[in-house]
Amino acid sequence: MHRSLLLLTMVSQACGTPHPTPTITARPTPSLRATIGNKPFVARAAFVTDVNITRRMSGPCSTKELEEAKASSEWFKTHPEAWSTCGSTANGPEVLASQIYIFERVVTCDDLRSRSRLVAQNEHAIEIDLTGVWPPAPHTTLRSNPEVADRRADRVDASFVAYRPSDGTSGSAAFGTVTFVEATQSEGLLAVDLANDSGQATGTVRAKVCP
Repeated sequence: MHRSLLLLTMVSQACGTPHPTPTITARPTPSLRATIGNKPFVARAAFVTDVNITRRMSGPCSTKELEEAKASSEWFKTHPEAWSTCGSTANGPEVLASQIYIFERVVTCDDLRSRSRLVAQNEHAIEIDLTGVWPPAPHTTLRSNPEVADRRADRVDASFVAYRPSDGTSGSAAFGTVTFVEATQSEGLLAVDLANDSGQATGTVRAKVCP
């Protein structure tokens, strides 16, 4: 009887307690929703283009242009960060820059290369100018349209863009932050928190780098 108990104990130790199957946590699906021009917007594609090109930035706007921008809406009057975003023709510094587009339709890199107008008729999009080297360091957060003295500093200038056959392509500066959660030579994961007087956009989106 003792021999049977010993054998049972040895078998039990050899088999051991089954190890639990490791749980694989799926990566969350990026989701960016917005309201642009009083129209619901859901991001379906995003791309980084013109990667690390040399670009000359525009200088700050003139006093007259600034006053016109402040008078354009009540929202601008109550958001000081918007006061220095109107463009001018003054020559600014040369910087490395990349362009990021977020679309509400399915688009490919080939589509972008073959079209002179990236935003389709009656479509809205989010356009982000990145001043800085791609890829940014992980978890880099940049403020959109910031009031900074050094225009060569890393920054983003975001806009909500629309195209209408009647008046062409138009855009309005959007303010807030863009965080580069992850970024490589081939793609990036962006967390967007942007708004202006005509819309807002919040969420994450994965952007492919177009070679």
